[in-house]
Amino acid sequence: MRLGQTSAIHFLSRILMTAVGFGANLYFAQELGASVLGTYFQILAVLFWLSVVANFGINSAVKKRLSEGLENSRYFTTALLAQLTIFLLVSGLLYVFRNPIERYINATAIELVVALLFVYLLARFLSRALEGEHRVHIAALLESGNQTARALGQIVLVSIGFGLTGLLVGYAVAGVLTILAGLWILSAGVRRPARRHVESLFDYSKYAWLAQAKGRAFISMDTIILGFFVTPGFIGVYEIAWNISEFFAIFGASVTTALFPQVSGLSSEDNREQVQHFIKQGITYSGLLVLPGLFGAALLGDVILSIYSNEFVKGYRILIVLSGGQLLYVYERQLVSVLGAIDRPDLSFRVNGIFLMVNLILNVSLVATVGWMGAAIATTTSAGIGLIVAYRLLSQVYEFTVPYTELAYQLFAAVLMAIVVYAGRALFGDSVLVVLLLV
Repeated sequence: MRLGQTSAIHFLSRILMTAVGFGANLYFAQELGASVLGTYFQILAVLFWLSVVANFGINSAVKKRLSEGLENSRYFTTALLAQLTIFLLVSGLLYVFRNPIERYINATAIELVVALLFVYLLARFLSRALEGEHRVHIAALLESGNQTARALGQIVLVSIGFGLTGLLVGYAVAGVLTILAGLWILSAGVRRPARRHVESLFDYSKYAWLAQAKGRAFISMDTIILGFFVTPGFIGVYEIAWNISEFFAIFGASVTTALFPQVSGLSSEDNREQVQHFIKQGITYSGLLVLPGLFGAALLGDVILSIYSNEFVKGYRILIVLSGGQLLYVYERQLVSVLGAIDRPDLSFRVNGIFLMVNLILNVSLVATVGWMGAAIATTTSAGIGLIVAYRLLSQVYEFTVPYTELAYQLFAAVLMAIVVYAGRALFGDSVLVVLLLV
């Protein structure tokens, strides 16, 4: 499938996921309140960090090796066995340390956490394998189906009174359905691997795991640190602001995901000219939505948050700062993805290591001193530093052109949009209907 078609299908699938997620979170916010939502998001943050440990870069490695098109079934089998083995080890540790974990998440739910970890790991593993088979659009449709099934199941369970437990069970059931669909669709089968397959996967994953840790740090390091300093209610508001800001970055994420297998294949053929072309294309289109999204968050974010309920409006400034972080991160993510695709995980390892160190230090220090706004500032600053480091390292191994003219056009268009939106709100008021029309 052509790159543009793949990107479009991936993007539309993410739009569907976002719309479903928005509707579900809106219902949960009004039905359960910020405090229960905060506990749910806190559990998910713990789950996501556990998945980094339990996956150890296997997802990135299997995606890379399958994208090369050689001995796919053997690489798939090797990765699957490794994933199941590490999951069992991590599960054992969870039961050993269940008491401090349950105290942190304010819930007696270690069995559900283990179940969630299993379905999350396997569903993500199969999705990355599909992307490695150059079926990014199929993986995107599978993930949007997962999101839809999850939301519907959670809504049903919450509506009949299961509350937090309903949110967690709905998440797990949707993951099981995704796993079954992924196994049915995937082309790679089970074949006995050789030692070279294990070594090849490990050579890539030992660097790639830090990329997954960096991605999780951007998504949920702030949530983990906030859990030590603020109440679940503040975490609930913060995560809703994060989810809105994340919507702006979905087009950039689609471009990055679609480009990876293409660049990987071209790199293995040493086609440097085409790789340079795709790097430029990736930079050109990554920020297409997130740049106007930043202006929109500043002009309309308070009313959008009020739709959830008035207690969420206090996250307005958080939303603006996080939207700025998303703008920086879409470009950083694009450049780091290229480093992985050209088989330079050592360089992406350096970028991700710096990002993680800065993110952790800033989150701890700023949240402790200035409160929850510190988490948003830490996330945005880390993205900016990561972008600078990624650009410098990629430019050392590949000559590429930054499309300054195209980026300037996008900025100019965003400014014009902002003027129209500002005037529209001033003229017609800030009712929910007017704001939605302006959006």
